[in-house]
This record gives sequence, structure tokens and C-alpha cells, in this order.
Amino acid sequence: MTLNPYALLNLVTYFVALFAPSLLTVMFKLDAGQASTLTIIFYVIGAALMIYFVPKLNEDLVVEKKSTQTKSSKAIYEGIIGIAIVTAVQIGANLIEAALTGGLQGSENTQGILDVIQQNFAFILLVSIAGPIMEEIFFRRTLIGFLGNHFNFWIGAVASSLLFYLAHQDGHFLLYFTMGMTLALIYRNTGKILTSIIAHAGMNTLVILINLIPIWMARYF
Repeated sequence: MTLNPYALLNLVTYFVALFAPSLLTVMFKLDAGQASTLTIIFYVIGAALMIYFVPKLNEDLVVEKKSTQTKSSKAIYEGIIGIAIVTAVQIGANLIEAALTGGLQGSENTQGILDVIQQNFAFILLVSIAGPIMEEIFFRRTLIGFLGNHFNFWIGAVASSLLFYLAHQDGHFLLYFTMGMTLALIYRNTGKILTSIIAHAGMNTLVILINLIPIWMARYF
């Protein structure tokens, strides 16, 4: 099995954007504000590069067999519907985890993001736009595309969802695994990565606003 060079570039771009800001923060002893700004820059550039690489990933991806038959308007519409679906899956996974563990467990990943956004509002660009673009192109299109072509869609979806969970380092296995599988199915349904990007970006934005609005209300009113 050989990896398409553009798929390899997606992989390298994702990991550079993910780890380089932390490495540079330690090397140059940056403060929290500088670190968050650097992270935003890396993610925005990474997202732009990965969007550029999308048409270059010119393998005949099995998972995208419907893409030529799916209009962009339908892909957008189904992506918007996908926001509600992924949000519902997230709520369901949280409730199941709560039942299994004896109570709702807060997400350290989400809380950390909220803390950074309150210090640097521009960080919301990373969470709502750049992050979802990079994650969908890497976890769904690149990984599922590669594994789906060499094995089948389900092996690709399960593997990418497991890695999606590991990437978030949050301890909420069921939450991130089911989200990954749901986004994989949303992507497969239209064969256009735009659909799962919209669903992922919309869900992230909704979660952030639900958590931030009460804080803002208490602070300013």
C-alpha cells in the first residue's frame, strides 16, 4: 500500500499544526496569549493548505463515489442537518457515559478551550472553522479515503474514529468515538467532505456558544 503524496502532505500538515505551537511555546517561553495566537496562526495556515490539497488528492476514493451526483447545495443542506445529528449524538454519548460512571464528567478539552477563548476571542476561529476543516480532511477524507480504498469504509471509519478519540486526549472514549463514526457516515452519505465539515464546525460553534453565553450574561448583565 502506498500513500498518495498529497494525502501524506495532509498528514504532515495536521501534525505540524497540532504539535508545533506547543513545541515553540516551550522553546521560546511564550506566555499564554502568545501561545494561543501562535496556535491560531498554525491552524489557519494548516486549514488553508489542506483545502488546497483536497483537489490534489486525486485517487478515485470509494467513499466519494456519490460526490459527482451530489449537488453542492444538497451537501450544504445535509451538513446543516448534520449539526443537529452530531449534537444529538454528543448529548446521547454524554448521558450514557454519565449512567456508566455515576455522573456527568466535564470535558477537560472543552473547558481548556473555553478558558483560552475568554483570554483570546480570536481562538474561536480555530475551534469553529480551522480545527473542524483540518480534522475532517485528515480524519475523514485522508484516513477513511486511504483505508476505504485498500480495505473497506467500515475499517476506515472505525480506525479514524479511534484516532479521533486519541487526538483529543480527553478520556471520553464513547463521546469522541461516536462523534467520529457519525461524521464518517455524514461524509459517506454525500461523498463530499464539505458536508461533514459543516456538521463538525456547526456543532463546535454551538457547544462553545452554549457554554460561553451564560458566562457572558453573568459578567455583563
